[in-house]
Amino acid sequence: MHWPQKEWLTLSEVARILGVHPSTVRIWANQGKIPVHRTSGGHRRFRRSELELWLMARQQEHDLNIPHDFIQTTLRQVRMQADEGILAQQPWYQKLTPAVREQYRRSGQQMLQSLWSCLMNKGQDADNEDNILAEARALGYEYATRARKAGLSATEALSAFLFFANTLLDAILEVIEDSNAPSPHAWITILRKTKTFVSHTATTMTEIYETYEQRLPSP
Repeated sequence: MHWPQKEWLTLSEVARILGVHPSTVRIWANQGKIPVHRTSGGHRRFRRSELELWLMARQQEHDLNIPHDFIQTTLRQVRMQADEGILAQQPWYQKLTPAVREQYRRSGQQMLQSLWSCLMNKGQDADNEDNILAEARALGYEYATRARKAGLSATEALSAFLFFANTLLDAILEVIEDSNAPSPHAWITILRKTKTFVSHTATTMTEIYETYEQRLPSP
């Protein structure tokens, strides 16, 4: 976790530290779930010392007992599957420029980071659902916008998302298998939240893409 060497942090900097989308930090701040201050101009600022204490309290309260190296192991599995040539064989991937291909290769990492923030969130079921929905909608918007700019059809856009979503799910299942499921409750919670997250993201991406198709000419 990289901390900028200064006391006051911007919303974007906090989002990078926490590994979540900026809109998620904005929602948490508006709901009073994370300590925030306002400048005279109305901008959100976060005091580093307060954020560190907030993170410590959040980690101490967390009761899922998720293995410490879960995210590192899962990310490694995602990279391995993408590097095995399977990605290059996808018809939609062959239509992309090198720059856009690089963006899509990073999609698995972004999806994992967004999912991780949802898994680490502790609170009432309704709060968890709201946070998953907010993070998924932000990611769905990014997938739709990227696909639209790349000239992919709605079907190709969905195929691109599902490739990374299925790669992530396969990686999680492999991590679970290798761990011999030391905490069944934790893994069940992970899979349920993952299912909710992926469903929300796919639905949002499809809705946004359909809106683009209705309002904008093809790129």
